[in-house]
Amino acid sequence: MKICGDLATEKFTVFSDKDPWRCNFTNSVRNLKNGWRKDNEIVYATTGDREENGKYPVDPRKFPKGCWLITSVFEITRSHYKSEQEYLEAIKTFGKVVITTNAFRYTPIWSLENGYYKTITGKMVIDSQFWIHGGAYKTSWGCILVPETVIMRELAETCKEELSLSGSFPLEIT
Repeated sequence: MKICGDLATEKFTVFSDKDPWRCNFTNSVRNLKNGWRKDNEIVYATTGDREENGKYPVDPRKFPKGCWLITSVFEITRSHYKSEQEYLEAIKTFGKVVITTNAFRYTPIWSLENGYYKTITGKMVIDSQFWIHGGAYKTSWGCILVPETVIMRELAETCKEELSLSGSFPLEIT
């Protein structure tokens, strides 16, 4: 199996031996470049190391183009959150199910001054954890959003089945 996503048309094609199909997604990102993000709405790189959370300010961009892998599917469950409020915010942000990938990009680090973006530093960081998920928001920090809950669930189930049969499988983003 293989999933191909086109950022220009915002469509996935799921190449499955059983039942190939297509679905829509969005990849709208609020950033400084497009003017949708205020310069005091700081976003930090997600490096995969929780100790580095909140360390590297970046200007988010769309899901990185390239050949990646679908690596897992997980459910957002109450047991993973300290409070009901944190759980509800996770559902609002991610929806009930998340498809993970190994996608990453080298991203410029910004300097901050008094809680505002100042300038690009010339240093880079690996920004990762670009996922496919649903949720209530219309924009993300680079993740691909599948806005229709039923379709997101179907995509997740298709991925879960393939992962159980073959392990990680290709995701091509153009």
